[in-house]
Amino acid sequence: MPNYENEIVNKLLDRYEKRKAIESESVSLRAITIGVSDIFPAYLDQYNHSCFRDVNAAIALLVDVGLVSAKMDNRGYYDRIRLRVENVSKAYAKVRRVPKKEAILNLTEVLTSFNDSDTPIIQSIVRSFTETVNQFKKLPYDIGLDADRLKKVLSTIDRICHLNSETYVRNFSLAVFHDSKEFQNHYRSTVQSILFDFSDTVLEKNRILELFNLYDNPTFVYLKGNAFIYAEQTEINLSSFRGGISLPESALDNISGISVQSRRVITVENLTTYHDKPDDTDLYIYLGGFHNRSKEALLKRIYQANPGKEYFHEGDIDVFGFAILKSLRERTQISFLPLNMDVETLDKYYREGLYKPLTAKDKSIITSGALDEYKPVLDFMLEHDCKVEQESIVASSI
Repeated sequence: MPNYENEIVNKLLDRYEKRKAIESESVSLRAITIGVSDIFPAYLDQYNHSCFRDVNAAIALLVDVGLVSAKMDNRGYYDRIRLRVENVSKAYAKVRRVPKKEAILNLTEVLTSFNDSDTPIIQSIVRSFTETVNQFKKLPYDIGLDADRLKKVLSTIDRICHLNSETYVRNFSLAVFHDSKEFQNHYRSTVQSILFDFSDTVLEKNRILELFNLYDNPTFVYLKGNAFIYAEQTEINLSSFRGGISLPESALDNISGISVQSRRVITVENLTTYHDKPDDTDLYIYLGGFHNRSKEALLKRIYQANPGKEYFHEGDIDVFGFAILKSLRERTQISFLPLNMDVETLDKYYREGLYKPLTAKDKSIITSGALDEYKPVLDFMLEHDCKVEQESIVASSI
């Protein structure tokens, strides 16, 4: 059942706080009123007697305790409700709400406590949020005026930014909140959105936590092709395993070397693409998520032991595919070249109708200049409003 009393009081307080006078400490506020049918449209519905009855009861109670004033017409309806400003402190107490000015001060105090953070993302967030708060506005990302939530969100992001190895969401939640589901249920969406907006790395929002070593489940690296893997006293002939092998991230540090017998080493973005590749030609590697420290170290070891090979990355022909390639090149210092990510490939599948239109985010990233080294392909995407997933290559032959 709706809490009509609290809804009425909160609506009146919202209007009260919007008045410029609240910032200047003025006590001569014009009457603050709301229309009953504006906030409860069903109130005037003659077939919804329960709404009429319950709203009237709520108004009568609020009038009785001195929080509002309202007059009933001869039909038994209320038209407008006025906040009794002289009793506004009681109104705040009624709905357990902190006055906006006090809430702004609380937010400022929390933001100030993070001023000395050594985390660049936290520094950027604090600067942006401080500017918003100084304008007497609510914070975005479902934080609003809630200083306690702000503190927990910033503390959580700080902890995430300091993760140095693959960590699982439920374990992280238990460590931070003493509840394995708290992060997922109440903070994940907010934290992902903030990290997505404030991170310099172009990455899909639902994968942004991977950038910081936070995963829902253990990730695996898949390898197949013509190569030998060495680990302590063990030698694995990769070509003997149809479909290759998969290794958990925790096992990567145990690999002492990989000898590549083929000419090319190819990392692929999508697991389906990996499975579609032949077993006996090139060395194919599916990283199973965003490349973290252990996965980057593995690629570096492969490159150091096999410097004469050709290194390629095959990903989606979209902004995130190129962003992953760019990040892969920068963080491993290996000159990976794009494979099947050129204008000709994009044009082929565009003409076959195996493409998706660009989103507003896609267009924003393309025009930002962040991926200009791949400008010819990005220009084609923008001109033809298209992007292609790697699965399209196989789909075209079915």
